[in-house]
Amino acid sequence: MLLRNNLFNFDRPQNFDTMPVSKLMKGLVFDFDDMYIPFFTPIGTSMLNNVEKVFRTNLEQVDSYEIQIPLIMNNASLQTGQKVGSLFERKIMRLSGKMSEYHLMTSPEMVFINLFAKNGIDSNSIPIKYHYISNIFRDMPDPKHILRTKQIRIIGGVSFDKNAQTRQLTENQLTEALRKSLVDFKFPFHTERFANGASSEFFYLNSKENETYMIPSLDPNNRTKSISLGMIYDYSAECPNDFLHIDPLTKLASKTFVTSYAFGLQRVLYVIMDHYRDNKGFNLPANIRPYDVVFISSKENMELVKKMTSDLSNAGITTCIDNIFGRAHTKRMDNADYIGAGIKTVIRNNTLSAFDRSGNLHIKTSDPQEVINTIIGMIKQQRIK
Repeated sequence: MLLRNNLFNFDRPQNFDTMPVSKLMKGLVFDFDDMYIPFFTPIGTSMLNNVEKVFRTNLEQVDSYEIQIPLIMNNASLQTGQKVGSLFERKIMRLSGKMSEYHLMTSPEMVFINLFAKNGIDSNSIPIKYHYISNIFRDMPDPKHILRTKQIRIIGGVSFDKNAQTRQLTENQLTEALRKSLVDFKFPFHTERFANGASSEFFYLNSKENETYMIPSLDPNNRTKSISLGMIYDYSAECPNDFLHIDPLTKLASKTFVTSYAFGLQRVLYVIMDHYRDNKGFNLPANIRPYDVVFISSKENMELVKKMTSDLSNAGITTCIDNIFGRAHTKRMDNADYIGAGIKTVIRNNTLSAFDRSGNLHIKTSDPQEVINTIIGMIKQQRIK
């Protein structure tokens, strides 16, 4: 990527130490239009894609398959599933005119159930596990920042099982895959099992911008400052009794049991940036950072830089070219640290130097291939950590 193409000015602010992470993300990771719909920059999109990749990888390990689902849904689906309370009703973004029978996606469980209910599910096919990554919409009157917008990016899923026992086994598998994803991000989190045993909720507790939730195991009497990241729950009570699976031999029909979950990906990204914030910017882990290497050079060296970035890309290493040539090299190196790049490669006076984020010089030479080999070795070590 060419850094100038990120569109927004993201220089580290003078009052960086006192600014909340949500404000620091604005311009660097996303920006809003007048309707509070987040516009993700190339840097932010790279980070969000990396977050999604971690979830995808772990869910695939438990045989959950990714699908695509619609963003526009019939209002009738809201009436056939989980009861819609007055608070949630006010958040639903309904369409008007000829589309007045529809709303933008909120809770899609009944879409899956209605789809499969038309033909019945073959018992030999279940458990069936699907996940999807999509946007959902909320008609919020006063969204504030990335944690409360009218368009929310989520990873969600649904599974179908034969009975309550196998449903619980499937929920355990899905819960572990989701927990593994949070472990892979290496930030602290808390999992709360609800008293009725029907669901678990995942919380981040360390941010200064936390909301408050009832978390009985931490404090049974008061609300705890935290950020809710996602929830997994037994949807079977809301599932119609005529949603059946069919034994292919006996043709007997039995009720299908359903598990559902959703995680707010924008919230997860916020938590990652909050946890990995340091005195330089965002010291992001290798599996999340937007770019492994930032190249800093003059305009005259652009052909060499493009050749090196191509070679590194072939080795599976992501790169960014700082093409904001009017700035001092020190300022450009500071910005590379700010966005969380693992390595800074500087080209000056036919000399190439590679620094890690701590400022340690790993090589200084006139041979581009030596620099490429050094960078590949550095990135391998960083990914192992």
